[in-house]
Amino acid sequence: MSTSPDASTESAELPPAARRRLLAATFIGTVLEWYDFFIYAAMSALVFDKLFFPALGPTTGLLASFGTFAVGFVARPLGGLAFGRIADSRGRKPALVLSMLVVGVVTVLIGVLPTYHDIGVPAPVALVVLRFFHGVALGGEWGSAASLLVEHAPPGKRGAYTAWLQFGSAAGNILASVTVLLMTALLSTSQILAWGWRIPFLVSFVIVFIGIYVRRNLPESRAFTHAAATAPDPAPLRAVFRENSRSVLTVFFLHVSQSTLTYLITFTIAHTTGTLQMDRPAVLSAILIAQIVTTPFFFTARLADRIGAAKVYIAGTLAMAAFAFPFFLLIDTGSLFLTFVSISVVCLLISVLYSVQGKYYTEMFTVRRRVTGTAIGVQLGSIVAGLTPTIAVLLVALGEGSTWLVSLYLLGTSLIGTAAALSTQRRAASADAPSTQTRTGSADSPHNRRRIG
Repeated sequence: MSTSPDASTESAELPPAARRRLLAATFIGTVLEWYDFFIYAAMSALVFDKLFFPALGPTTGLLASFGTFAVGFVARPLGGLAFGRIADSRGRKPALVLSMLVVGVVTVLIGVLPTYHDIGVPAPVALVVLRFFHGVALGGEWGSAASLLVEHAPPGKRGAYTAWLQFGSAAGNILASVTVLLMTALLSTSQILAWGWRIPFLVSFVIVFIGIYVRRNLPESRAFTHAAATAPDPAPLRAVFRENSRSVLTVFFLHVSQSTLTYLITFTIAHTTGTLQMDRPAVLSAILIAQIVTTPFFFTARLADRIGAAKVYIAGTLAMAAFAFPFFLLIDTGSLFLTFVSISVVCLLISVLYSVQGKYYTEMFTVRRRVTGTAIGVQLGSIVAGLTPTIAVLLVALGEGSTWLVSLYLLGTSLIGTAAALSTQRRAASADAPSTQTRTGSADSPHNRRRIG
């Protein structure tokens, strides 16, 4: 279901040095994004309730901690609009450099933030404010990077190029997992609560420095340069909602489905180490190993280039639906081995779905709508998905300690993703029908793009 303009403007093979710089820049940025995401998620599950909400009690404090985690997702659509405007009007490069700078500064500030025991109520308030700006900056990162890769990819290699972006997310999660694991293994609980929790946030400064250095020399895409010169558009946001509202809604449902599974890992950390009283370093080690061994990004991305991203996505969401109840049934046994097996299956499904997102989402939009359109859909979906840990805690409480309602929730979001992916296939088939070709002359004509997008 590609809505891209003339392919000749989107498919210029870069020289080897420029290609390596492009892949490195987008890779490093995504490493930082997901490193920061998982660090904050892990700290929300492990220590933020004690550091910033100690007066609320265990359950309410955990809900408040996950609530600050969700604030970042509420802020992401604003970042998607702001950075999408920059990327679609001024170029992908300035949006990528600015988003990385803001993410790095905010993450370091979180690392030096006083706790509730130091300054009282202003501490959690400051945490919420910083998390909000964290979300704003992250809201503009992924769409800009994915669009830049798609627009530089030669024909038939969009999935392979955007897989580097997705591989960065896996690397960021793995790096964060290693950092948290080392922290919990080397430091006592009192040391972690006193000062150890700050180290993972402060470490991100190194990644930010490298990322900005690499990104400042990024080549702008020929597709954007051509589109900006031939079709100036001072109001891409209005155009997105006027011409591409269906694609925005489709991306929203697809992203809710995929990201719900991702954010259930955050709840799983709290559930296994809290409710089930499993060994914290052992659980974190299991998650780390599962992430490392279940990352077939290039295989599934190349498969998407061959058979289409929608088919890969449908297979992944159906597998998610089938595993919704076994996921927690295995974990609730309290067995570390079965927990590892369960999390490994989930990480594998996450990687299958995530590997095709860059190609799948961006191809639903034309160049001057691409970053804004994908950012709105992705970040609105992230709001819903980012509430998953909080929703899961409430569902377990409603189920009197049982996780079956969480499994039912996962089943529902999985089937929503399947339906959304099937709708893109139906629209693509309609666009390629003989009657359509006769009427418009091309599946990529302006009339057709409006109808299927």
